[in-house]
Amino acid sequence: MMRGILESEWLQNERTITDELIPLYGKIKTREKYDIWIIKGSLNIISKFREMTKNCSQEMLIAFPFIQEEFLMDFYQLLHPLTGGEVKVCLMVSRGLNEKTYKILSRIGEVRYRTKMFGGGAISDGRDVLLLFSDERGQITAIWSDHPGLAGLAKDYFNYLWKESEQGRS
Repeated sequence: MMRGILESEWLQNERTITDELIPLYGKIKTREKYDIWIIKGSLNIISKFREMTKNCSQEMLIAFPFIQEEFLMDFYQLLHPLTGGEVKVCLMVSRGLNEKTYKILSRIGEVRYRTKMFGGGAISDGRDVLLLFSDERGQITAIWSDHPGLAGLAKDYFNYLWKESEQGRS
């Protein structure tokens, strides 16, 4: 009998505590796990970049150590929805960009030049980061992450390079 009373009180206390804690945990927006992906293949990388542009609402920072003419219009089509809206777009490219490419990129956002860039990528809203690099065969690979530490580091590095970059035409 005493055991039944104690179990009943225990269950009542458990329900009370659970009812109090569940709303509190629901309000906490910190994540314990973040994703880091290795992405291979141009189509997969473009698909991830497309997803980043669709989810972007404030700022897109992009660094291109080089851009091939054949990919330029595909890239423009991905970013065109961001033009003229609330999203600030900053593009950093290597010196030597031809006039036609410069004009196309200037329609998307502010373009700045650097003499040397050791890699490229994109940072969306300081939240998602896509880092691009190529291997010894020239195959492009990307690392994507939503980890706030990595995104913050990438954004700080981009801003450091941006301040040292040149404005105007190549």
